[in-house]
Amino acid sequence: MLSLAKFESREETFDLTAVDIAEVVSLCLERHDRQARQEQVGLQTEGPDGPVYVLADHEGLQQILDNLIDNAIKYSSPGDQVEVRWNARDQMLVVEISDNGIGIAEEDQDRVFERFYRVDKARSREKGGTGLGLAIVKHLVNACQGEIELKSVLGEGTTFTVRLPLARVPEQVVSSLKSTE
Repeated sequence: MLSLAKFESREETFDLTAVDIAEVVSLCLERHDRQARQEQVGLQTEGPDGPVYVLADHEGLQQILDNLIDNAIKYSSPGDQVEVRWNARDQMLVVEISDNGIGIAEEDQDRVFERFYRVDKARSREKGGTGLGLAIVKHLVNACQGEIELKSVLGEGTTFTVRLPLARVPEQVVSSLKSTE
C-alpha cells in the first residue's frame, strides 16, 4: 500500500539507467525457481543472443518482472509453462510474460490494474494475493515511460506485454562490459 501511495503521489524517485534485461530476467527466475518447482510449473526464457539495455529503474524493473512471473506461476496448474521472452523493436524493449494457466475473463481484463481488484477472489486469498500487485506494476511501467497490456483467453492462459524505451549505450561501453564478464 505504501509503495503504491508513494508512486501515486510522485514521492517515489526513480533512477532511470541502462539495465541489461537478461541479467534482471535471470535474477527474477532464480528467485522464483523454488516456487515454480513446488507448483510443478516450468520456466522458460527466450531472448536475443546479444545484450539488450533498457532505460529503467533497476529495482523497479525487478519488481515488475517479479510480480508478473509470480502471478503467472500462481495461476498456472502443474505441468503448465511460464515463458519470459524479450527483444528490441522500434527503439523499445518488448518483454512478454506468458502462461498457459487459467486465463482472465474478458470482462475482468480492463480492471486487473485497479487497486484491490481480484479476478478470482477465493483463489487470490488462498494464494496470498492482495489485489495491489498489478496496480503497482502499472505505476512502475509508467514511471519508466513504458506501457503494459494483456491478452488472455479464459482457460487458455495470459500474456502480459511490457514495452520500455531502449537505453542508448555506446558500443565501447558494451564491449568493456563484455570483457569484464
